[in-house]
Amino acid sequence: MSFFVPLVTAAVTNSTDATAVNIVTFGPFLLGAIASYVWSRLALHGGLRPWRYALPASVAAVGVALAAFAGDSFPVLLAGVTLAAVGIYAAIPIFWSMVSASLTGAAAASGLALVNTVGSLGGFLAGYATGWLRDATGTYTTPFVVMAVSLAVSGLLAATAYRGHGRRVHPESG
Repeated sequence: MSFFVPLVTAAVTNSTDATAVNIVTFGPFLLGAIASYVWSRLALHGGLRPWRYALPASVAAVGVALAAFAGDSFPVLLAGVTLAAVGIYAAIPIFWSMVSASLTGAAAASGLALVNTVGSLGGFLAGYATGWLRDATGTYTTPFVVMAVSLAVSGLLAATAYRGHGRRVHPESG
């Protein structure tokens, strides 16, 4: 989403003014970085629970959906991008902790490599798919809805399939 936020912002504001683009590309992602730190610290002390991933993934899904249907409303776009950035960046460290806590030994190395490979491939293809869907439909609504649904499904899967319930991932707990 971050690659297309400047284009979407420029389209919503109908101007080439860099101020609006800078606000939407800097502010929400700064808040996302803060959310990543705070949410990770909370998880360190409370143990990994499926909802610690599902909640920020759901927040991100709502944010992306808001951005998808912002229309010409700059405040709605800003709120959507902010929720998306906060949710995504809070979910990422929890996701990696869940994967790490679920696997041990050789399975951990293989599993982490597989997750990283699939994520890299998805990141590569997502840009093309977003551009293709944008060209096919004329708006960013469809690709953003696909992203929102993907985030919601990932949160549901984590909430129902994660088996490392309650494991602490803390440097002092070994």
